[in-house]
Amino acid sequence: MNAPTRLVIQTEREKHHEHNLPHPHRPATDAGDTWPLRGSCNVPKDAREADEHMFVERADGALWLLVRTRYGIGESVSTDRGKTWPDLTPSGIEHPTSRFFVRRLVSGNLLLVKHGPIDTRTSRSRLTSYLSKDDGKTWSGGLLIDERLGVAYPDGDQSPDGLIRVIYDYNRRTDRNILMAAFREEDVAAGKDVSGSVSLRQLVSRGTGGQEKPKPSKAPASRPDG
Repeated sequence: MNAPTRLVIQTEREKHHEHNLPHPHRPATDAGDTWPLRGSCNVPKDAREADEHMFVERADGALWLLVRTRYGIGESVSTDRGKTWPDLTPSGIEHPTSRFFVRRLVSGNLLLVKHGPIDTRTSRSRLTSYLSKDDGKTWSGGLLIDERLGVAYPDGDQSPDGLIRVIYDYNRRTDRNILMAAFREEDVAAGKDVSGSVSLRQLVSRGTGGQEKPKPSKAPASRPDG
């Protein structure tokens, strides 16, 4: 018999200032029809920002939650499959109040895309990718994806052939560009193109229209009496 498929989603609740982790263990026959609550992590009100959070499963089975906060990136670790979570605390990863991206690669290493060096809080610039071989305890490498001010909101994936693609936006209110960077894990480790596969600032979409102010409608010309 095949093992049941387990699905997980993340939600938030404004009332209690907490990020909720619904039940990560659902059999495939349910196919996501129901989502009972598994547990939740309290995000202190004075640190709470935009509810942009991600988590990864560590090699020891613990769940590592990373959350965008007013001070940068907060963290909490659940060791009971998400049933209980300590209150959120600073992660030690310096970051502006902005979205970041983390995922596990096919190699088993973690990929982190953030602004600037690991230990430095910067503006929304210098979007850079890093690797961790010890489940987020330390980070190495540092492939600069886009150094310009105004880059933000990275997300990404890795294809079966190992190519990593990261999508992000640039100057959403003026240039309104969606861009993509492609590279491989060895490029991140080296901090430069060593695979020959690095391709940066690929234009995916450019926003057009929607910025023009509507012209006031003209009143109909008055007609002479008669």
